[in-house]
Parts: sequence; structure tokens; C-alpha cells
Amino acid sequence: MLAIIGGRPTNYASLVQLYKKAAAHAGHDESQLKVGSHSIGFVGENTEQAADNFFVGNESH
Repeated sequence: MLAIIGGRPTNYASLVQLYKKAAAHAGHDESQLKVGSHSIGFVGENTEQAADNFFVGNESH
């Protein structure tokens, strides 16, 4: 399993290709490989409310 934690998914395309190439070279079935991605999300009625709720007590946003 290749896990990506945050960032823009497009930035990791070359890393995923390398993962698959290395796994295939080691004899693994590329169709069985797994790739996971995680990113944070926070929602509100609008952008300002979401930011206010997320950054409670932090006046720098």
C-alpha cells in the first residue's frame, strides 16, 4: 500500500508510477496494488463561517 497524506494529488503521479514499476519488477501483480490518499476538509454554510469555526481563537486567519 502506498499512502499519500495530503497535498495535491497531481504532485504524486510520478511517485505512484515508480511504486507500480518497482512492485512489478519485484514480481507483484500491478492490478492488485493499492494507493490511498487522505486530505482534510472542513465545511460550513459559507467559506467565512467554515474558517471562523475551524480557526476558533486564532485571529490570524
